[in-house]
Amino acid sequence: MITAPEITIGGSDANPLDPRLFRQVYGDGTQYIGIQTSDALVTPLVSGVTSAPNAVLTSLWTGSFTFTTEFFGTMAFSPNSFPDGLTQGIWRTHDSNTRWSDIETSQGVYNQTNLGYLDYIVSKATAIGSKVMYSVYKTPTWAAVGGDVTAPPSSQAYLTNWINFLYARYGSAIKYWEGWNEPNIAGSFTGNIAALVQHQNTIHTAVKANNASSVVISPSFSMRTGISSDTLSMANFFTAGGAAYCDRIGYHFYKSFIAPTGLHGVRLDFDRGQIPLVVAQMASSGVSKPLSNTETGSSTPTFNRLLENFIFSAVYCDMSLVYSWDVVGYDDMRLSLLGVSEWNRAVAFLNGKTMTAVNQFGNGDFAVILDGVGYLVSGLGNANT
Repeated sequence: MITAPEITIGGSDANPLDPRLFRQVYGDGTQYIGIQTSDALVTPLVSGVTSAPNAVLTSLWTGSFTFTTEFFGTMAFSPNSFPDGLTQGIWRTHDSNTRWSDIETSQGVYNQTNLGYLDYIVSKATAIGSKVMYSVYKTPTWAAVGGDVTAPPSSQAYLTNWINFLYARYGSAIKYWEGWNEPNIAGSFTGNIAALVQHQNTIHTAVKANNASSVVISPSFSMRTGISSDTLSMANFFTAGGAAYCDRIGYHFYKSFIAPTGLHGVRLDFDRGQIPLVVAQMASSGVSKPLSNTETGSSTPTFNRLLENFIFSAVYCDMSLVYSWDVVGYDDMRLSLLGVSEWNRAVAFLNGKTMTAVNQFGNGDFAVILDGVGYLVSGLGNANT
């Protein structure tokens, strides 16, 4: 029987039994039961299930998760492109010309333009009560092994001094400190796993010495299909003891597709199915720390895709940061194409609500209960199931 009102997000506004709808969703008090539209038209079953329906919905999760503003965030390639009125609790600095190599051009000498970009991000975030996540990667040539920005520092003292400089300038406005960005993706990090763990250890030690309440996130691993099994994998990072130097584990949940058009040979989308694989890897490695979705995005950003990203991330993660507001190079992933109002609408729809169940259809649609109300989110396709 129906135990909660149903609202369809996107798609038809027709009567729930209208044949234009692909699926009909009922609640049985604990989870949703999927009914084929044809079955519903023949036997609406409003007084209870009297015959076995065609099972089209899978129960994914039940529990309790309340969305707060600090769950939502994005980043900007052009660091001065964040518009006024954009609602987000975390501003991530990745790809904003504010990396260590962008700013400290020689020891104790700073590129004032790029430092100004970081000043802008921190000041604008602070003004609206948001926090900054600083990505600690790309070593300046003068400080790097072999003079290569993808290599670890030749001296850990250089990295410690850089973090001390940032903390002296910004204090607790930088709440989150993220290790190396996607070290397992070719060309990102040229050190070995021991060097990656040492890099994370230095970050953790320096950050905690300045402010014990700051949050240190692991290097954010990413694999566009499955989970990386190379030498710089998350599993090997755990085996080498890296989790000891993290408060949370960061991951980028992407899946890649061949791009029919556009600037790049692939297009990227949020991969909801990858999250439980990462959770399983953490469990098998004995790591029980929170999981953070520090970057995902979509080459076809829409209101419903944002909801998918946020809702499926919330099942396992404590945040969901979307790439990116205004991206030079990945033109199809620009959230600015979607617009401030649509981003804010997605955030406002979830913020403050408590999620108690998520279920998914085989066609890519999914259902969610928020504050006791059931919603069906449709039109996503089955690529990400």
